[in-house]
Amino acid sequence: MRSYDAVGATGTSPVLGFFIGPAQKLDPADPGHGGSSTVYRCRMSSLRHRAQRVAAIPVQGLCRVRQHTKPKRDRRRFRRAERAIFRKTRGEVADGPFEGMDFVKHAVWGTAAPLLAGCYEAEIRSAVEAIIESRPHRVVNVGAAEGYYAVGLALRLPAAVVYAYDIDPEACSVCCEVAKHNGVEDRVVVRGECTPGELANLVGADCALVVDCEGFEKELLDPESVPGLASTMILVELHDFIDPSISTLIADRFRPSHDIELFRATERDPETVPAVAKLPLRTQKRVISEGRPTDPHPMEWMFLTPRSHASTAPAAATTPAQTRNSGPSR
Repeated sequence: MRSYDAVGATGTSPVLGFFIGPAQKLDPADPGHGGSSTVYRCRMSSLRHRAQRVAAIPVQGLCRVRQHTKPKRDRRRFRRAERAIFRKTRGEVADGPFEGMDFVKHAVWGTAAPLLAGCYEAEIRSAVEAIIESRPHRVVNVGAAEGYYAVGLALRLPAAVVYAYDIDPEACSVCCEVAKHNGVEDRVVVRGECTPGELANLVGADCALVVDCEGFEKELLDPESVPGLASTMILVELHDFIDPSISTLIADRFRPSHDIELFRATERDPETVPAVAKLPLRTQKRVISEGRPTDPHPMEWMFLTPRSHASTAPAAATTPAQTRNSGPSR
Protein backbone atom coordinates (compact mmCIF):
# COMPACT_ATOMS: atom_id res chain seq x y z
CA MET A 1 0.00 0.00 0.00
CA ARG A 2 1.38 3.40 -0.96
CA SER A 3 1.13 5.83 1.92
CA TYR A 4 1.83 9.45 2.73
CA ASP A 5 3.03 10.70 6.12
CA ALA A 6 1.61 14.05 7.25
CA VAL A 7 3.43 15.44 10.29
CA GLY A 8 1.69 17.89 12.65
CA ALA A 9 1.57 18.82 16.32
CA THR A 10 -1.89 17.43 17.12
CA GLY A 11 -5.01 16.33 15.28
CA THR A 12 -5.48 16.22 11.55
CA SER A 13 -2.84 18.05 9.54
CA PRO A 14 -3.91 21.68 9.14
CA VAL A 15 -2.61 21.66 5.58
CA LEU A 16 -3.69 18.26 4.35
CA GLY A 17 -6.70 17.68 6.58
CA PHE A 18 -8.95 19.59 4.16
CA PHE A 19 -8.14 17.13 1.41
CA ILE A 20 -7.59 13.86 3.18
CA GLY A 21 -10.01 14.12 6.09
CA PRO A 22 -9.29 12.11 9.24
CA ALA A 23 -5.94 10.37 8.98
CA GLN A 24 -4.63 7.25 10.72
CA LYS A 25 -2.55 8.11 13.79
CA LEU A 26 0.60 6.00 13.97
CA ASP A 27 1.75 4.36 17.15
CA PRO A 28 4.44 6.59 18.77
CA ALA A 29 6.28 3.42 19.74
CA ASP A 30 6.74 2.66 16.07
CA PRO A 31 10.43 3.37 15.31
CA GLY A 32 9.40 4.65 11.88
CA HIS A 33 7.07 7.30 13.16
CA GLY A 34 9.55 10.07 12.31
CA GLY A 35 10.47 11.63 15.65
CA SER A 36 8.63 13.13 18.58
CA SER A 37 5.88 14.81 16.50
CA THR A 38 2.58 13.04 15.94
CA VAL A 39 2.47 11.32 12.55
CA TYR A 40 -0.62 10.58 10.47
CA ARG A 41 -0.89 8.16 7.60
CA CYS A 42 -3.47 8.00 4.87
CA ARG A 43 -3.79 6.42 1.49
CA MET A 44 -2.08 8.33 -1.28
CA SER A 45 -4.95 7.39 -3.57
CA SER A 46 -7.43 9.07 -1.19
CA LEU A 47 -5.35 12.24 -1.15
CA ARG A 48 -5.09 12.30 -4.93
CA HIS A 49 -8.79 11.59 -5.39
CA ARG A 50 -9.94 14.35 -3.05
CA ALA A 51 -7.50 16.87 -4.47
CA GLN A 52 -8.84 16.18 -7.96
CA ARG A 53 -12.42 16.65 -6.75
CA VAL A 54 -11.64 20.01 -5.15
CA ALA A 55 -9.65 21.21 -8.16
CA ALA A 56 -12.62 20.42 -10.41
CA ILE A 57 -14.95 22.75 -8.48
CA PRO A 58 -15.00 26.27 -9.96
CA VAL A 59 -14.59 29.23 -7.63
CA GLN A 60 -18.25 30.12 -8.12
CA GLY A 61 -19.18 26.62 -6.99
CA LEU A 62 -17.16 26.94 -3.81
CA CYS A 63 -18.91 30.26 -3.10
CA ARG A 64 -22.29 28.60 -3.57
CA VAL A 65 -21.30 25.85 -1.14
CA ARG A 66 -20.34 28.48 1.42
CA GLN A 67 -23.60 30.39 0.85
CA HIS A 68 -25.54 27.15 1.29
CA THR A 69 -23.87 26.13 4.55
CA LYS A 70 -23.66 29.57 6.20
CA PRO A 71 -27.43 29.95 6.78
CA LYS A 72 -27.47 26.56 8.52
CA ARG A 73 -24.65 27.62 10.84
CA ASP A 74 -26.40 30.94 11.50
CA ARG A 75 -29.66 29.17 12.36
CA ARG A 76 -27.87 26.95 14.87
CA ARG A 77 -26.16 29.95 16.46
CA PHE A 78 -29.40 31.91 16.72
CA ARG A 79 -31.13 28.86 18.20
CA ARG A 80 -28.47 28.76 20.90
CA ALA A 81 -29.04 32.47 21.53
CA GLU A 82 -32.78 31.83 21.82
CA ARG A 83 -32.20 29.12 24.40
CA ALA A 84 -29.80 31.35 26.36
CA ILE A 85 -32.21 34.29 26.62
CA PHE A 86 -35.16 31.96 27.29
CA ARG A 87 -33.33 30.54 30.31
CA LYS A 88 -32.35 34.02 31.49
CA THR A 89 -35.87 35.49 31.19
CA ARG A 90 -37.64 32.24 32.20
CA GLY A 91 -39.79 32.53 29.11
CA GLU A 92 -41.18 36.00 29.85
CA VAL A 93 -40.77 39.13 27.74
CA ALA A 94 -38.22 41.12 29.72
CA ASP A 95 -38.99 44.70 28.67
CA GLY A 96 -41.03 46.88 26.35
CA PRO A 97 -44.80 47.32 25.97
CA PHE A 98 -45.52 43.65 26.69
CA GLU A 99 -43.19 43.11 29.62
CA GLY A 100 -44.16 40.04 31.62
CA MET A 101 -45.95 38.23 28.78
CA ASP A 102 -45.26 34.50 28.56
CA PHE A 103 -43.70 33.68 25.21
CA VAL A 104 -42.16 30.84 23.21
CA LYS A 105 -38.58 29.64 23.16
CA HIS A 106 -38.36 29.37 19.36
CA ALA A 107 -40.08 31.50 16.74
CA VAL A 108 -41.83 30.11 13.67
CA TRP A 109 -40.28 32.92 11.62
CA GLY A 110 -36.86 34.38 12.42
CA THR A 111 -35.77 34.26 16.03
CA ALA A 112 -37.65 34.76 19.31
CA ALA A 113 -34.58 36.13 21.10
CA PRO A 114 -35.21 39.89 20.60
CA LEU A 115 -38.87 39.44 21.52
CA LEU A 116 -37.96 37.75 24.80
CA ALA A 117 -35.28 40.37 25.47
CA GLY A 118 -37.90 43.11 25.03
CA CYS A 119 -35.99 45.00 22.34
CA TYR A 120 -37.99 43.75 19.35
CA GLU A 121 -38.97 46.62 17.03
CA ALA A 122 -38.02 49.11 19.71
CA GLU A 123 -38.24 51.87 17.10
CA ILE A 124 -42.05 51.74 17.12
CA ARG A 125 -42.60 51.45 20.87
CA SER A 126 -44.18 54.92 21.01
CA ALA A 127 -46.62 53.98 18.23
CA VAL A 128 -47.65 50.81 20.08
CA GLU A 129 -48.26 52.83 23.23
CA ALA A 130 -50.35 55.31 21.20
CA ILE A 131 -52.53 52.43 19.98
CA ILE A 132 -53.00 51.26 23.56
CA GLU A 133 -53.88 54.77 24.71
CA SER A 134 -56.56 55.03 22.01
CA ARG A 135 -58.45 52.13 23.68
CA PRO A 136 -59.84 50.45 20.55
CA HIS A 137 -62.64 47.91 20.91
CA ARG A 138 -61.07 45.74 18.24
CA VAL A 139 -57.50 45.11 17.15
CA VAL A 140 -56.70 43.43 13.84
CA ASN A 141 -53.19 41.99 13.52
CA VAL A 142 -52.38 40.84 9.98
CA GLY A 143 -49.22 38.73 9.97
CA ALA A 144 -49.52 37.81 13.64
CA ALA A 145 -46.91 35.02 13.56
CA GLU A 146 -46.46 33.67 17.12
CA GLY A 147 -48.76 36.31 18.60
CA TYR A 148 -46.33 38.86 20.03
CA TYR A 149 -48.55 41.81 19.12
CA ALA A 150 -51.87 39.98 19.12
CA VAL A 151 -51.50 38.52 22.60
CA GLY A 152 -49.55 41.50 23.94
CA LEU A 153 -52.26 43.94 22.90
CA ALA A 154 -54.94 41.65 24.33
CA LEU A 155 -53.11 41.83 27.66
CA ARG A 156 -52.77 45.61 27.56
CA LEU A 157 -56.34 46.15 26.34
CA PRO A 158 -58.58 44.01 28.60
CA ALA A 159 -61.79 45.22 26.92
CA ALA A 160 -60.65 44.60 23.33
CA VAL A 161 -61.07 41.60 21.05
CA VAL A 162 -58.00 40.86 18.92
CA TYR A 163 -58.24 39.23 15.49
CA ALA A 164 -54.94 37.57 14.60
CA TYR A 165 -54.39 36.58 10.96
CA ASP A 166 -51.56 34.53 9.49
CA ILE A 167 -51.34 32.32 6.41
CA ASP A 168 -48.96 29.89 8.16
CA PRO A 169 -50.89 27.13 10.01
CA GLU A 170 -47.98 26.52 12.36
CA ALA A 171 -47.87 30.19 13.31
CA CYS A 172 -51.63 30.14 13.98
CA SER A 173 -51.21 27.11 16.23
CA VAL A 174 -48.39 28.74 18.22
CA CYS A 175 -50.39 31.97 18.53
CA CYS A 176 -53.26 30.02 20.06
CA GLU A 177 -50.88 28.43 22.57
CA VAL A 178 -49.35 31.78 23.53
CA ALA A 179 -52.83 33.23 24.04
CA LYS A 180 -53.78 30.27 26.22
CA HIS A 181 -50.62 30.54 28.35
CA ASN A 182 -51.41 34.20 28.97
CA GLY A 183 -55.09 33.63 29.78
CA VAL A 184 -56.53 35.65 26.85
CA GLU A 185 -57.59 32.83 24.53
CA ASP A 186 -61.21 33.96 24.82
CA ARG A 187 -60.33 37.37 23.34
CA VAL A 188 -57.79 36.39 20.68
CA VAL A 189 -59.48 35.09 17.52
CA VAL A 190 -56.93 33.34 15.30
CA ARG A 191 -57.65 33.06 11.58
CA GLY A 192 -55.82 32.32 8.33
CA GLU A 193 -55.67 34.64 5.34
CA CYS A 194 -56.99 38.20 5.67
CA THR A 195 -58.58 39.47 2.47
CA PRO A 196 -59.71 43.05 1.80
CA GLY A 197 -63.30 41.84 2.05
CA GLU A 198 -62.74 40.34 5.49
CA LEU A 199 -60.85 43.39 6.65
CA ALA A 200 -63.73 45.63 5.59
CA ASN A 201 -65.97 43.91 8.15
CA LEU A 202 -63.66 44.79 11.05
CA VAL A 203 -61.97 48.15 10.57
CA GLY A 204 -63.38 51.52 11.58
CA ALA A 205 -63.03 54.26 14.17
CA ASP A 206 -63.13 51.78 17.07
CA CYS A 207 -60.45 49.51 15.55
CA ALA A 208 -56.65 49.53 15.44
CA LEU A 209 -54.79 47.72 12.69
CA VAL A 210 -51.26 46.27 12.97
CA VAL A 211 -49.89 44.91 9.68
CA ASP A 212 -46.76 42.93 8.81
CA CYS A 213 -47.55 40.85 5.74
CA GLU A 214 -44.41 40.84 3.59
CA GLY A 215 -45.54 43.19 0.84
CA PHE A 216 -49.25 42.31 0.77
CA GLU A 217 -49.92 45.64 2.50
CA LYS A 218 -49.90 47.15 -0.99
CA GLU A 219 -53.12 45.28 -1.86
CA LEU A 220 -54.64 45.22 1.62
CA LEU A 221 -54.34 48.87 2.65
CA ASP A 222 -56.50 50.51 0.03
CA PRO A 223 -59.23 52.89 1.28
CA GLU A 224 -61.05 52.57 -2.02
CA SER A 225 -61.67 48.85 -1.55
CA VAL A 226 -61.81 49.04 2.28
CA PRO A 227 -63.51 52.40 3.10
CA GLY A 228 -63.34 51.85 6.87
CA LEU A 229 -59.56 52.30 6.73
CA ALA A 230 -60.09 56.05 6.45
CA SER A 231 -61.03 56.19 10.14
CA THR A 232 -58.72 53.40 11.42
CA MET A 233 -55.45 53.83 13.29
CA ILE A 234 -52.82 51.79 11.38
CA LEU A 235 -49.30 50.64 12.15
CA VAL A 236 -47.72 48.92 9.16
CA GLU A 237 -44.29 47.48 8.48
CA LEU A 238 -43.23 48.56 4.98
CA HIS A 239 -41.48 46.15 2.63
CA ASP A 240 -39.91 48.40 0.02
CA PHE A 241 -37.13 45.86 -0.43
CA ILE A 242 -39.81 43.65 -2.02
CA ASP A 243 -41.56 46.45 -3.94
CA PRO A 244 -39.94 49.93 -3.84
CA SER A 245 -43.27 51.63 -4.58
CA ILE A 246 -45.05 50.46 -1.40
CA SER A 247 -44.23 53.29 1.01
CA THR A 248 -44.96 56.06 -1.49
CA LEU A 249 -48.20 54.44 -2.61
CA ILE A 250 -49.55 53.93 0.92
CA ALA A 251 -48.59 57.45 1.97
CA ASP A 252 -50.41 58.88 -1.05
CA ARG A 253 -53.52 56.83 -0.26
CA PHE A 254 -53.78 57.94 3.37
CA ARG A 255 -52.43 61.49 3.27
CA PRO A 256 -55.92 63.03 2.84
CA SER A 257 -57.28 61.30 5.96
CA HIS A 258 -54.35 60.54 8.28
CA ASP A 259 -51.33 62.08 9.94
CA ILE A 260 -48.29 60.07 8.88
CA GLU A 261 -45.19 59.24 10.91
CA LEU A 262 -42.26 57.15 9.66
CA PHE A 263 -39.88 55.07 11.78
CA ARG A 264 -36.63 53.66 10.41
CA ALA A 265 -34.80 50.59 11.71
CA THR A 266 -31.67 51.39 13.73
CA GLU A 267 -28.72 49.42 15.05
CA ARG A 268 -29.07 47.89 18.51
CA ASP A 269 -26.59 48.45 21.33
CA PRO A 270 -26.37 45.52 23.77
CA GLU A 271 -25.68 47.97 26.60
CA THR A 272 -29.20 49.40 26.21
CA VAL A 273 -30.83 45.96 26.60
CA PRO A 274 -30.69 44.92 30.27
CA ALA A 275 -31.89 41.38 29.55
CA VAL A 276 -28.65 40.44 27.74
CA ALA A 277 -26.34 41.63 30.52
CA LYS A 278 -23.74 39.05 31.59
CA LEU A 279 -24.26 36.97 28.45
CA PRO A 280 -21.20 36.50 26.18
CA LEU A 281 -20.82 39.42 23.75
CA ARG A 282 -21.46 37.27 20.67
CA THR A 283 -24.62 35.89 22.24
CA GLN A 284 -25.72 39.42 23.13
CA LYS A 285 -25.38 40.52 19.51
CA ARG A 286 -27.34 37.53 18.25
CA VAL A 287 -30.08 38.06 20.81
CA ILE A 288 -30.70 41.67 19.78
CA SER A 289 -30.27 41.09 16.04
CA GLU A 290 -33.45 41.18 13.95
CA GLY A 291 -31.73 40.69 10.58
CA ARG A 292 -33.47 43.60 8.90
CA PRO A 293 -32.48 44.94 5.47
CA THR A 294 -30.45 48.15 5.35
CA ASP A 295 -29.45 49.28 1.85
CA PRO A 296 -30.81 50.29 -0.58
CA HIS A 297 -34.22 50.03 1.14
CA PRO A 298 -33.86 50.04 4.94
CA MET A 299 -36.76 48.68 6.94
CA GLU A 300 -39.36 51.29 7.86
CA TRP A 301 -42.70 51.42 9.63
CA MET A 302 -45.53 53.84 8.96
CA PHE A 303 -47.87 54.97 11.71
CA LEU A 304 -51.14 56.38 10.38
CA THR A 305 -53.37 58.30 12.79
CA PRO A 306 -56.80 59.35 11.45
CA ARG A 307 -57.42 63.06 11.90
CA SER A 308 -60.98 62.30 12.94
CA HIS A 309 -59.69 60.13 15.79
CA ALA A 310 -60.65 61.54 19.20
CA SER A 311 -57.81 61.95 21.66
CA THR A 312 -57.97 59.76 24.71
CA ALA A 313 -56.30 59.77 28.09
CA PRO A 314 -53.58 57.15 28.62
CA ALA A 315 -54.77 56.26 32.14
CA ALA A 316 -57.39 53.82 30.87
CA ALA A 317 -54.80 51.42 29.47
CA THR A 318 -53.02 48.92 31.64
CA THR A 319 -49.30 49.29 32.19
CA PRO A 320 -46.73 46.72 31.00
CA ALA A 321 -46.07 45.66 34.59
CA GLN A 322 -49.71 44.64 34.97
CA THR A 323 -49.41 42.05 32.20
CA ARG A 324 -47.16 39.96 34.45
CA ASN A 325 -50.19 38.75 36.40
CA SER A 326 -52.70 38.75 33.56
CA GLY A 327 -52.54 35.02 32.89
CA PRO A 328 -51.68 31.73 34.51
CA SER A 329 -48.05 30.93 35.08
CA ARG A 330 -46.49 28.06 33.21
